Amino acid sequence: MGITLENVSFTYQEGTPLSSSALADVSLTIEDGSYT
Repeated sequence: MGITLENVSFTYQEGTPLSSSALADVSLTIEDGSYT
């Protein structure tokens, strides 16, 4: 079973003056057998 992430975003303290984007629209596919 592979791992797929699509359009992942995360913002620390969103909606505050201290907000900071950590991830913005990240997609990742890890094929089965390519990790241990």
